[in-house]
Amino acid sequence: MTADAETLPPQASTTAPVPGPARTALWAAPVLCVATVVLALWSTYRDGGYFADDVAAVTTLTLVACGVGLLVVGPSWRPTRGALVCVGAAVGLTLWTALSASWSPDPEGATLAARRDLGYAAFLLLALLGVGNGRRAALLVQLVVLLLVGVCVVALLSRLRPSLFDVDPQLLQVSQGRLAFPVGYWNGLGAVAAMAVMGCLGLAADAREHPAVRAAGAAGGTIAGCVLYLTISRGAGLALAAALVVVLVLSPRRVRLAVSGVLMLATVTAGVLVLSADRILVDEPGTLAAQEDAGRPVLVALLAIALGAALVQLALTRVSALNRTHRHVSHYSPRSRAATGYAVCAGLVVVLLVGVYATSADTLEGQAANGTFGVRGFVDRQYDAFMDTSKPPPVGTERLASARSSRSEAYEVAINGFQANPLAGDGAAGYEVRWYRERTVPESFRNAHSLELETASELGLVGLLLLGAMLAPLVGGMRGLRRATGGLTRSQAAAAGGVLTVWLVHSALDWDWQLGSVTLPALACGAAMLARGQRQPAASTAGMVARRRHTGS
Repeated sequence: MTADAETLPPQASTTAPVPGPARTALWAAPVLCVATVVLALWSTYRDGGYFADDVAAVTTLTLVACGVGLLVVGPSWRPTRGALVCVGAAVGLTLWTALSASWSPDPEGATLAARRDLGYAAFLLLALLGVGNGRRAALLVQLVVLLLVGVCVVALLSRLRPSLFDVDPQLLQVSQGRLAFPVGYWNGLGAVAAMAVMGCLGLAADAREHPAVRAAGAAGGTIAGCVLYLTISRGAGLALAAALVVVLVLSPRRVRLAVSGVLMLATVTAGVLVLSADRILVDEPGTLAAQEDAGRPVLVALLAIALGAALVQLALTRVSALNRTHRHVSHYSPRSRAATGYAVCAGLVVVLLVGVYATSADTLEGQAANGTFGVRGFVDRQYDAFMDTSKPPPVGTERLASARSSRSEAYEVAINGFQANPLAGDGAAGYEVRWYRERTVPESFRNAHSLELETASELGLVGLLLLGAMLAPLVGGMRGLRRATGGLTRSQAAAAGGVLTVWLVHSALDWDWQLGSVTLPALACGAAMLARGQRQPAASTAGMVARRRHTGS
């Protein structure tokens, strides 16, 4: 670029007409983002999008939306290399799954699995078309968080005011009181709630968001945390903890995230205390009428707690804004302000610990008296319980203190399948046949309860490589937590990365990655982090410097 061109006034570069395809993409991209979230919402209220008819419908609608999106946005779309690799690997995994029907013991099940994979690949492409070059990435993340919180609100109301919804009483008995509506699977709803918490945390901690959005994030995270408790999902709780650690380690906005996070933990603890006071709302199946009577006062209390979380977040936002405004006259150094923030976090942690002790004092004191409170002893006991499949797992909230389940044997059967056919596997949907042939416990498992292990067992090394090629760009997109690489702020990237991390961890522990209500929001957030972003080239930056010098500014 010549010196004369670099010194052109700013308006000279803004008067150029916008090309027709680019102008069309400006209005089409938000529509595609909305369509993406609508598909995820529709899948949620169709039993999580799990059964064959629902999978076929979602896949068909997504393919149609992708076709329209490619026609409208395609000419101006410039995907990143990671986005192309991710979509290409997803398509390759779909083709390999479909091909495995030729050697699978369940060809019909393999065809269903291929159709589901095709729907996921098309949905990922649709989300990438919606975010475009990063301009609408923030919009997509906000819509996804709104969707997740909306599902949690409906779930909570279905427990506290079941007369408002068509809740199947049989579902309450099958789940042994664990909250499952509207997803249809308690652990799936737990994953949705954990993703909602992480999404709300990122938005609540974003200094660039409108104060009302940050307050709504704090309130929504409180509601989602209470829903997570009602699902009594150990895997979802573990996935949430892992996502919190990942986001706090990677994000340079960790102080803001920690303050908003501890506030959210404190209000969730208060909500759990209210819920746990009446066991019929938690883990003692009762009639819907009994839940209605018990839920009315609890609903009022939880709304008050959520409102309190919003008001405290508003106050913190106001204090932070005043601090930035008067920073030039502040007598406190940045280190002192950071120390104050950590002190606030420590105080809120104390509040949280007091709440936990109030709910579990007898258990904790009993373990201490018996000499079983040590960390090493606890880990050893949980490992032994996880590996011992001779006893049934506990029920109700007692599950939260035990790792006992039949998952260890499910994982062992999946490993056996991979060892028997390491290259191509047993074929999609072949795990169920192997399970009934090798099981030693009287439980009916259709899936290996682990995406990676089931892929290895059914699709072999080829399937694992394709799955890894699909997931690697999504994980790589989380570098946006450390620096602005796309159309998201760091806090928005923390929201999207938190949602994706919950899915990555939980899909390794359960089978609900086959639920569209769980996987589609995670894929949308992954697409938002894969966006290229709206960056000016170096020449434009040099031109801006030259213009400042030319104008004397």
